[in-house]
Amino acid sequence: MRNLLVFTLLASTLAGGAVAQDIVRENPFLGTWRCAGFGRQPVGILTITNPMYEFVAVDENWQPIESDRNGGGIMTFGAGQALPFGGPLLTVFAALGKFESDMEMMFWTGAEGFNMSCMEQVN
Repeated sequence: MRNLLVFTLLASTLAGGAVAQDIVRENPFLGTWRCAGFGRQPVGILTITNPMYEFVAVDENWQPIESDRNGGGIMTFGAGQALPFGGPLLTVFAALGKFESDMEMMFWTGAEGFNMSCMEQVN
């Protein structure tokens, strides 16, 4: 069912290219995000560009590590949700993101109790 939803959304996004570009252009989540799980345990660093994302798993000190969780894909935003197409957020975590435009956080839920919250990384 999720695959059908993903393919349907991808087809409609590609068909409505101008609309999809407007969503990404107005996306307040472009940048680099530190993502943590239960107990604020570091999970990964999520970098969102236009319209791609890259996820890199980290150790307890936020240092990147080699992992099957590393990778990237396309991400679309709209109606309070972030939807990954490909990459580990879809293939490893089966995650769906939720956000509110006035907040500077994203919340992810997925398969097997996966929960992650991301805050923008300030350098």
